[in-house]
Amino acid sequence: MDGLTLTRGTGEEFSSTLRAAGRMLTIAKARESLGRKRNPFPPLAHLLVNIFLCAFAERYLADDPGGIYLPLFLVVQWSLGLLITMSFVGGAGADIVRKTRLFPGSAAAGYCFLLAGNLRRPEFYLFTAAGCVFPAAVYAHGFLHSAGIIALSVIPVLTLQMLCCAAAVRMVRAARPVAGLVLFTFIAPVAVVTLVFVFRTAALASVIPMAGWAASGIRAFAVGHPGEGWKYLLYLTLIWGAVVAIFRK
Repeated sequence: MDGLTLTRGTGEEFSSTLRAAGRMLTIAKARESLGRKRNPFPPLAHLLVNIFLCAFAERYLADDPGGIYLPLFLVVQWSLGLLITMSFVGGAGADIVRKTRLFPGSAAAGYCFLLAGNLRRPEFYLFTAAGCVFPAAVYAHGFLHSAGIIALSVIPVLTLQMLCCAAAVRMVRAARPVAGLVLFTFIAPVAVVTLVFVFRTAALASVIPMAGWAASGIRAFAVGHPGEGWKYLLYLTLIWGAVVAIFRK
């Protein structure tokens, strides 16, 4: 009986979390419908900007014997995706979470709301889709290789989105300004790009393990070693699973 009570309580708490997140998402949709009418930068522009960015990066990725530019490209893509995320998480999303105190476990509802609210935004998934498909177009030599490379690009994006939303909820509930997180998201990639281009170093892959694993897996698929590529994909999947387990409550 105790087990049944515990299971029922956990299920009811999860359902309440999803209902609360859904109500906040409804508020966000209403606000966005008004904001988009005044937005001079439509979602399709994010796709076009990333296509031009990928075209610029192709000449570096095609001649990259030291393995310097592929991790850099991945980090830049993830960072720009996080900036797009912060335009929602640090703005309307944080404001809704701050003003909505629905029940004692509202941190979980706020986390689910920010994550779902950003993933459904067309400017985010259009920008991210171009960045995740591009490495497959450059390196893949078949359908399975393409699927593996796209998965290696997508999983870190989802992992970083979850970490970003969790950090934003913690900062909002602690009455700390989310602007600091936005500033860090902007400064960090600028510093990384500058260091790589100035010193031409491949240390980025070791400093940021996810970038190193993703780049190593992509190169493995590119040179015809799919087993090695799937191994790195497993590493990234385990990291993603750990993040899900930590922040699922």
